[in-house]
Amino acid sequence: MKKTSNKLIVIIAAVTAVICGIIRFFQITSLTDLNTGWFLKGSEFGGILIYIALALSAAIFIVLAVIGAKKGDAAYSLSSDGMGSNATRFLGIAEFVGGLMIASEILGGSNKPIQIAAIIVSALCLLVSGFILLGRIVPPEITGHLMLVCSLAFFLRTASFFNSDLTVLNHAENLIVLLSYTAATFFFASSARFYSRLETKSSRMREILAAGIAFLPSSAHTISDLLAMLFGSEGAKQFAVLNMDIAAAALISGTFLFVLFFTKKEKDIIPLADEEENSKKKKE
Repeated sequence: MKKTSNKLIVIIAAVTAVICGIIRFFQITSLTDLNTGWFLKGSEFGGILIYIALALSAAIFIVLAVIGAKKGDAAYSLSSDGMGSNATRFLGIAEFVGGLMIASEILGGSNKPIQIAAIIVSALCLLVSGFILLGRIVPPEITGHLMLVCSLAFFLRTASFFNSDLTVLNHAENLIVLLSYTAATFFFASSARFYSRLETKSSRMREILAAGIAFLPSSAHTISDLLAMLFGSEGAKQFAVLNMDIAAAALISGTFLFVLFFTKKEKDIIPLADEEENSKKKKE
């Protein structure tokens, strides 16, 4: 069986994420009223360029993913049991660091109980999952349950954010934050099957798509805020407050893609079953 994976898909995802981040940096510094967050009058169309860029980036990622799956790349067809110790280590570090990043948001002083609860739950899930993956103290399958709970926490953040401000299209911050939260929710839910060793070929495809679509808006948001904090005006620096849970989602989803496509696979790997084969095994 072919043991190589097409790394181009991850490289292109990273490049397009950087491009989208630069576009949003331009959007913040040149097209936005930094006092209110609304696009300047007459620049509304320029404000949606970031979403056009994200849509095109997602379309490119999906096309490359479909092509890779048809070619039988290892990332789409080999069981997570064969990912190797380096893959486990990378994922463990990313989740533990991501948990610390989200935990730091408690210091942000949110006064909404649902947001505080979501921050605490998601941080704990990622910290414990990262600790398990790094230490291998208990069977790693339990991390699948933790990812489901983390997905629920991100869903609560999404619902809370959407409920607080329904006006998202003409605001420089709201829509991309909503997209990032929503995509992260689906990514964590999808990755639960990876950790639980309950995958099939089609579920792995969904995991890769979920990771890519979560990585693009969350990394673009994080990169643009970092650029604004480093190179923007004083107003831009105050406007671009780094959102740690979105940055954590970018880190973890990006690491997930890196692990699937870049890390060396073990020699004896069990190939993923088709949906039909999986159903037959359950019946037997």
